[in-house]
Amino acid sequence: MKQKERIMKKENLSDEFGEAEDILKKAIQEADSLFRDNPNLFRDIPMNKMSVRQALESDNPLENIRNEMGERETQKLFSLLYAAIMEVNSAGAGILFDRYGKEEIETMYNHYSYFGAGLFCEAIDKMRGFIKEKLGETYSDDEFFKLCDTKEYVAIDREITLRYEEMCEEMEQALIAFVRYNIEQLENNMGKVVNSTHESETD
Repeated sequence: MKQKERIMKKENLSDEFGEAEDILKKAIQEADSLFRDNPNLFRDIPMNKMSVRQALESDNPLENIRNEMGERETQKLFSLLYAAIMEVNSAGAGILFDRYGKEEIETMYNHYSYFGAGLFCEAIDKMRGFIKEKLGETYSDDEFFKLCDTKEYVAIDREITLRYEEMCEEMEQALIAFVRYNIEQLENNMGKVVNSTHESETD
């Protein structure tokens, strides 16, 4: 009798598992169909959003802040300054003259100068001075690329790259200071842009 009951229980469990499996398969099929018909369903829903203040207290503050940036002026400015750190860390300050225009480099220089990234500014001054001496104020891309192949340019580039780790540390601290200075504009994404030169402009 007990053996018969055990067999019946096993059969009932098998039926229940079978029903659950059918329900799960159906749910998966419906979800697949939903995503297929609506590919942008969750595109605008933020996942694991972190405020700038929270990011400042995290293990990777600058990276986490960068992940929260949008298209307003203060946010784009942060992204530019953050990109400068990534470039310097990857290939030295000299690479900026290949990747960015004069105005962008000037923007980087002004803000990093204001917040105390002296090594970065020294490197930019040295490279700009050499380029101006050899090419003048205006020059073509071809002229610049030819200059990059000269021994003098390579020597200066190597010189300013030697202390890139210390330079990046200074830049990171300066960018943290920039974030704290502009915390409301970065956090709330509203109102006026307060920049390092104490100027204000409406987004």
